[in-house]
Amino acid sequence: MSSCFFSIVIPAYNYAQFLERAIRSVLDQQFHDCEIIVINDGSTDNTDALMKEILKECDPKLRYISQENRGLSAVRNLGVMHSNGAYLIFLDADDALLPDSLERTYEYLVDHPQTDLLICDYLAQMPDGREKLRSNNLLNDKKKDWFYYYIGNTMAMANGATIIRRTVFDEIRYCEDLRQAEDIPVFGQILANFHCALFLRPILRNFKHIESMRNQINFTPNIAYQLTNLLFDPEKLPSSLMKYKADFLAYQYFQLFRSYEKAMQYKLAIQCYRESLKASPWSFFNLGRHIKYIRCVFKFLFGSLVVSQR
Repeated sequence: MSSCFFSIVIPAYNYAQFLERAIRSVLDQQFHDCEIIVINDGSTDNTDALMKEILKECDPKLRYISQENRGLSAVRNLGVMHSNGAYLIFLDADDALLPDSLERTYEYLVDHPQTDLLICDYLAQMPDGREKLRSNNLLNDKKKDWFYYYIGNTMAMANGATIIRRTVFDEIRYCEDLRQAEDIPVFGQILANFHCALFLRPILRNFKHIESMRNQINFTPNIAYQLTNLLFDPEKLPSSLMKYKADFLAYQYFQLFRSYEKAMQYKLAIQCYRESLKASPWSFFNLGRHIKYIRCVFKFLFGSLVVSQR
């Protein structure tokens, strides 16, 4: 395919029940200077059969690649390699673009050609149908602060609502050793090194559901160190930002604590909380976190007591 403005890459792994919705959300756009690349990452459901049916429509914008399971990072890198667009959007298979999203962001990017990363608002749709607008309209205009907002989880970013200039990936790639959270080092390093802008209108509906990969707990506590070392690579970040490394590590361990507690894996949760305290002394002054930790300890002790009495 010849060059186009947008390449929409859709990673697909056992999400056949959602995939067609994601594809249709792109095909139904009024803006047509784009391509869609669906990459089947070794799905064991009916993704392949579904794609064969959709491909019968012979839409020239749609391409399909299938490979053995290698993980999201490998899929994203493969999408970059096969893309022809000036800008890339990584649309998760369980999400959907909102109508006219491509046309509106195209107009912005043409008017602001220096933009390397466009961070757009999005709608988070809960399982009960409620919608929440995720917006960055309260951030200040000091772009040097955006990296800090992002690593502190106060900047709203979702893959399908971020548009990245393709040439950025000449310098930054997804780490294929990461099976989850692969976007954190990439987004952080782009924010630190490239020209970024905000688009304060939603372009994506981000569906929350039980099967979501975002809710799976299949990682080990050492992912906190792995993410921190990847993001704070001294060859990829300005030295002025290295001061945030300890706080970022502590926050990642705290996030793991919350995930493990939610999954009722209390022993791992307690381990991660203690690692968070060791990573940054400032963690000792966060009373709210201590309260959550104490509750977790009580749950762990109560569970152990029940087991011992059986």
